[in-house]
Amino acid sequence: EVAKVAEEHAHLEKFANALFQVSSLFVKDNHEATLEMCNNEEVGEENSFTLHRLMARASKIQLARPPPAPSCDNCKHVPCQNGERLTVHNFVEGSQIADWNTSYGGSVLKTVKLDG
Repeated sequence: EVAKVAEEHAHLEKFANALFQVSSLFVKDNHEATLEMCNNEEVGEENSFTLHRLMARASKIQLARPPPAPSCDNCKHVPCQNGERLTVHNFVEGSQIADWNTSYGGSVLKTVKLDG
């Protein structure tokens, strides 16, 4: 339906291209749903032509994907390890950690090195 609206409003180039981008992303990310749409359309029907043109566009278009989430500046992990217990597996030299040991009174410490 979105591709059909894009075709109907082709004279609004930016609008139509935005709709085709969204439709193409759907086609690329939802193979099963796309195959089902193809199965539900008879060859030669109006929507059949629209679907064919959409799939042709989707095969040619390079979609911009969002960049991967940046790692935390402190712990260098995605997702951030804030609140997690420090282990040999999540240790990062130079990161700041909270020490809730009562003898230190809940201070912030900096990791130095990991001894084997």
